[in-house]
Amino acid sequence: MSDKSLVQFGSDLDREAVLKQCKGTMQAVIDERSFNLKVTRARTQFQLTRNTSLRKAQGMLKQAAGQTATVNINWMTEGTRMRSVEVNGEMCFTQEIDATTAVFVGTYRHLSI
Repeated sequence: MSDKSLVQFGSDLDREAVLKQCKGTMQAVIDERSFNLKVTRARTQFQLTRNTSLRKAQGMLKQAAGQTATVNINWMTEGTRMRSVEVNGEMCFTQEIDATTAVFVGTYRHLSI
């Protein structure tokens, strides 16, 4: 038995219903042995690379802005095809939704990943 298993569903609605029902860690009993099961959404390598870029930018901005700054990732900027990282409400890093790379803007445009 491997430590990961993939399950594919026939429709997005079925997948979302199961993910909602199984959110978090569950306890399972198989052949009288107890296991902790964690159900999560699978990510493609592209998605992982894209998300890593945002998380790296978040870390760099936290360092550059200081301890008192609020640094947030916007996984989807409403009304656009952009994702961003903000420092105290100011957009400082932008990424197109279908890109793995992105740019620092404004006060932090001198930074790069």
